[in-house]
Amino acid sequence: MHLKKKVSTLASIFIVGLAFNVGCSSNGKSGSNVEASSDEVMGNLNARKAIAMAVDKDNFVDVILNNGSISANYFIPKNLALDENQKDFRDTVKDVGYTHDDEKAKEEWEKAKKEIGFDKVTLEMVLSDTEMNRKLGEYVQSELSILEGLNLEIKQMPYKQVTQAHSKGDFDISFNGWGPDYPDPLTYLGTLSKGQIYSVATGYENKEYNDLLAKAKNSTDIKKAWELFAKAEKVLLDDAYISPMYQRGVSYLQKDYVKDIAVATFGPKYSYKWADVDKKDKTLNITNSADITSLDAAKIRDSLSREVTLNVMEGLVRMDKDLNVVPGVAKEWKMSEDKKTWTFELREDAYWNNGEPVTAKDFEYSFKRTLTPSTACENSSVFYDIVGAEDYNMGKNKDINSVGVRALDNNTLEIKLVRPVNYFDKLMCHPIFSPQNQKFVEEKGDTFGTSIENTLFNGPFILSSWKLEDQYSMEKNSNYWDKDAVKLNKVHTKIIKDNNSLLNLYETGNIDRVTLTSENVDKYKDSSEFGVEMDCITYFLMLNGGNHK
Repeated sequence: MHLKKKVSTLASIFIVGLAFNVGCSSNGKSGSNVEASSDEVMGNLNARKAIAMAVDKDNFVDVILNNGSISANYFIPKNLALDENQKDFRDTVKDVGYTHDDEKAKEEWEKAKKEIGFDKVTLEMVLSDTEMNRKLGEYVQSELSILEGLNLEIKQMPYKQVTQAHSKGDFDISFNGWGPDYPDPLTYLGTLSKGQIYSVATGYENKEYNDLLAKAKNSTDIKKAWELFAKAEKVLLDDAYISPMYQRGVSYLQKDYVKDIAVATFGPKYSYKWADVDKKDKTLNITNSADITSLDAAKIRDSLSREVTLNVMEGLVRMDKDLNVVPGVAKEWKMSEDKKTWTFELREDAYWNNGEPVTAKDFEYSFKRTLTPSTACENSSVFYDIVGAEDYNMGKNKDINSVGVRALDNNTLEIKLVRPVNYFDKLMCHPIFSPQNQKFVEEKGDTFGTSIENTLFNGPFILSSWKLEDQYSMEKNSNYWDKDAVKLNKVHTKIIKDNNSLLNLYETGNIDRVTLTSENVDKYKDSSEFGVEMDCITYFLMLNGGNHK
């Protein structure tokens, strides 16, 4: 991976950290009082296009990140969706998003000002409270300063509050990244279909877009489906409710004694079931920049919480360190000749950490609870290949038994699909498909998944400690059916938001892995402990065009 060096002149922007407030009117007269509301401006297509085109994502990647990430004028990342000949979706479709162009950005901004009739506006950019997001906010401020009359204010807060702001429409611009749930373009495009997570956050709704997704989803020809997905991606990015920034690369240092952490290309990234450390205490020490937001798989919105859930829960199957689908609670499975009915035979030695057996009924209950409209799962579209799932989730059908998931007995689960899905076994690796114990969930009510005491675990680890905004630990689950394969006794995670502290913790042996910030990549890139991973994760600006409350 080629890592580009920093450009000192641009980097100085972030050291100064200036806020920009331009007060000249569109007719050149200073001090005009014609001020627009943020919802008026963000609801204007030309204004959103101007914002998208004003940001130089190449410089951001080269200067601020400098970690192997690549700038993106696309939403669906490279190396995610491959056809039967291993050809990448991205190789068949050109970049479709708006490219950086200051002059065109200014032209679109002036159009917006004339259409709305304003001279100035204040927009708020909501970001989580990390050092990197501070730099991002300052960068976007500097880039948008070319748009005359725009004052961009940055508001940083804990990640959980950011997700709440998204759901309430309490932002004008924000920043987010999406990690795929399964290896298909729909895992990205579906997030902006009607009623789904980023559609809700930004207020995006486009009939043409939704119709293209529906046609692609129902196509059994991958080439035809990809053509439809490509058209949908262009419609989406032309509407500029999101503006892709980059596909993430990660530069890191990892101790030589750490091995066999499974790194997935879709779904939660790190699985520790097979990981090992050559240390007496068998403890892997790592850090994260944010806390767990929930352990209720139906209500998780962020990748970190999904990753924790992947390790403390187990679904029907899971992905091993070589990215093969291997047995989980299901010991074997088969699909029908028409590839639309999947039957999973569950093992009898799978238990919850309270000693109760995990049964097929736990899976049926979990799937149907997640799809129940009152649960308000914002990632429910991943279930829509199941018969009746979409109509029930969207409230078009009130009959829960119309959903094609059924426990034939305690150890046999049948799932009926609306179409053949060649990656369905891989999809089942995602922790959103984890089982849930109905009696326990209903006893806990709204507190389910909010603490260790209010959660049941059936995975290779259990969450043993959780101190909000400080640390959490996962310990080996003594009730786990495959506990002999689990080599680690503990995975301890410290929440650190100050990047300057991380390297010191790594160099003093307090943590075993650290992600490098841009200023440290060149210093360590020749180390034997240095590595780079390219993720199938796209980061983007979210532009709230229709969800202001």
